[in-house]
Amino acid sequence: MLPPFEPGDRPLPQGHHLVYFSPQVLTSDLLPDGTDPLQSPGNPFERRMWAGGSLRFTANGLQLDNTRASCTESISNVAVKGSEGEEKVFVTIQREIRILSDAGPSSLDFDNTEAGSSWPSINMLEERNLVFMRQKSAADAKADAAKPGKVLKRMRRFSTSISSILTSN
Repeated sequence: MLPPFEPGDRPLPQGHHLVYFSPQVLTSDLLPDGTDPLQSPGNPFERRMWAGGSLRFTANGLQLDNTRASCTESISNVAVKGSEGEEKVFVTIQREIRILSDAGPSSLDFDNTEAGSSWPSINMLEERNLVFMRQKSAADAKADAAKPGKVLKRMRRFSTSISSILTSN
């Protein structure tokens, strides 16, 4: 439930959904790096890296007005890339935050739009893209750190030209 606020309700500031809709995992159940075990493919893919993400908001957004809201989290895509032994597991996590009506949880309508899309009933849609890699030994990590970094070459300059043709009607 969002906290009560004074008259003249204000929108929930962007990013604050991370506080109000945090995963319901006990601290004792978190992985050693503090992450949610429900989002991890498990051993041997124990190294985790952020690979991108997005946030989309509806015009009405979320208000700090003691309105009931729900966050549904799901894994929307998993892709394994790379050669055997060097695989990387790319995981897309989708979080949908919706305002619930006074009718209660049964008012949550996941199929209220065409083609099965639930976007109009969603007030905020967050996607997190994570990549999981195999654990490295200390020696392998040290060897990788000693390798020279990637050299980025300057892009060659390019020229553009714009032309227009005037015609009369």
